[in-house]
Amino acid sequence: TVKHHLTRIFDKVGVANRAELAFTAARHGLVN
Repeated sequence: TVKHHLTRIFDKVGVANRAELAFTAARHGLVN
């Protein structure tokens, strides 16, 4: 499922949720 896929991604990058993922991506220049 999408939720399961996202959870795997979160685990892979070491974040807990979408907000933290977005923050981490922004910090690393992955989002504009």
